[in-house]
Amino acid sequence: MAARKPKRTIIFRVRLSFAEQSLIKRKAKAASLTASRFVREAALGVSIKPRVFTEEEKQLYKTLVGLANNMNQIAKKYNSGDRMFLELTTTLESTKGIIKRLLHYDR
Repeated sequence: MAARKPKRTIIFRVRLSFAEQSLIKRKAKAASLTASRFVREAALGVSIKPRVFTEEEKQLYKTLVGLANNMNQIAKKYNSGDRMFLELTTTLESTKGIIKRLLHYDR
């Protein structure tokens, strides 16, 4: 039987400067955590390490950016009257495949 998480019902407010809040948000994002979880774990002494992407993840991201550019070009042509259904379908399927791989990437 899995251990149950404690129910978090108490709100603990802290005053921060704009710079402090920005830094916490940036560090939380680098660690793939919410700001709340980042602060909680830091305060409780939990070791927080920034997420490091593998070379494959970096390559998938670059490919995804390229596909996004393709979709923008297809959308421009589509809106000007050039209906590129095959190109759009191919690009969308490629994009879905890469997103699925990234979401289910097992380290």
